[in-house]
Formats: sequence, C-alpha cells, structure tokens
Amino acid sequence: MFADIPERNFEESNFKKTAFVPFFNGASLRIRVLDQKAHAVEKHFINRSKISVICLGEEACPICENNRRLVNANPGMKRNEIKGLIYKQTRFMANIFNRTPVKTTPSGKLVYPINNKFPSADATTGEVLIDIEAKPINQVQVLERGSTLFSQLNLVHNSVVDEIGQPLGLWNYDISISVLGSGKDMVTNVSALSHLNDKIEVADEDRYALETVGIRLAPGEMVKALEGVTLRDIFAARRSEDTEALAKEAEIISAEVKESVSNIFDA
Repeated sequence: MFADIPERNFEESNFKKTAFVPFFNGASLRIRVLDQKAHAVEKHFINRSKISVICLGEEACPICENNRRLVNANPGMKRNEIKGLIYKQTRFMANIFNRTPVKTTPSGKLVYPINNKFPSADATTGEVLIDIEAKPINQVQVLERGSTLFSQLNLVHNSVVDEIGQPLGLWNYDISISVLGSGKDMVTNVSALSHLNDKIEVADEDRYALETVGIRLAPGEMVKALEGVTLRDIFAARRSEDTEALAKEAEIISAEVKESVSNIFDA
C-alpha cells in the first residue's frame, strides 16, 4: 500500500521553500507521483493561532497532554462534547511532478485553469492572459492531503495492474485529480491516465525531504501557540544567529502556514 516511509534527520542544511500542489474549486490537475511510499504525519490544528503543527508524540506533546487532562476531568462525556480538545489528524505527503498546463503572467505568476478554462485576465494582477500560451508547469511539488484523497490514490494504485495482476505503480503513469468545492465541502476525484506513461527522471536533490515539511515547535513553543502567540512571534523569540535557520523559519511562515490554514479541513 501507499504509506509510511523512513524518516531522515530534520536538521538537514539543504532547506528549500516547499511548493505545495494547489487545491481549489474547479481545479483539474495532472500529476505524476514520484515516491513509491507516502509519508504520514500526525498534526494538530490550533484554531486560536490558525496554524497546523506536527504532534510531538503522546508523551511529549503538550496538546496531547492537555487532551488527556480534559478527558479525565470530564468522565462520561463524549469526546466531541468536551470543549477544548484538539484532535490529531493524520496527513499524508508525497513528492509529485506537476504537469498541469498553466499560463505565466508577465510578472511571473502562475495561473491555473478553472473548470478546464483559463480566465481572460488574472483576477489578482489584472494581467491579460488571452495571448499567453499554456504550458505544463513541470515542477516538483508536495502533495499533502488527508486520508480521503490518499485512499483514492490507493484504489488507483491497486486497480492498474500488469498481465499477472501486479500494480504498475502510481509513479509509472500520470494521475488526474479534479476538485469541486472547498474546505469541508471539498470533493476530489482521482483517475488513472495509464496511457500517459512516459518515463520521468527527477534527481534526489530536486525532491523534498518530506519529514522536514511542516511546522515543528518545541513543547514550550506549542504552549505559546495554544495561548494565541503567532508563529512569527514564536520564531522571533528563538535565539539563533544561524542565517540559514532564520531563512528556514521565514520560508515556513510564508509557505507552510498558508498551506496549513487552507488545507487542514480538506480531503
């Protein structure tokens, strides 16, 4: 099955900004999965700070400890009735090669089609798109979603087989993902494009170390986030003269916070 890969050291020095696969109402994506196993991680969404953080484990995580305290203080109550519980959510990630056709504005912004049609102009910048040719984005990105989408990927993986009934593997053909709705109402549909099976070669250094993707806070920092302290202020309080570490923190704020807010309730 498409799950669980070994973890590497989070403190790797070759950090780069994470590009996530965009999910929005009307999206029609064409991707190629690059990893032969998906990476799973457990996260908590802290509504007060509007961030999704990686769980530190049952024994070390202040959120899990607070959950236990609340459950013990409310015997007989259903968990969904206990105010203040912050559940763990399992998220899955995989490196993919995004082959979706996009248009690039003169200022460099990528514009995706909506319901397979491009707008005449970019909604944000107003730049005209009519005479701009659509080309595949051809970019390594991180696909991060919940169990709904990755269960669909599992079904496709197990249904496309060779002559002896063995799965060909998602990494050997393109996948289509269509999106309708947003937030809790988002519905995704995954289809195999098994006839689009050209070989794609991506160097290891161009892939993301998935175990480094996501917001990781120390226990004390997690408590501050529970109190409503912003992620930017938490990072600013860290004592470090390491310019690479500071750059890493800035990129997390700009990329992964946006991802956590937009996707935490999605499939």
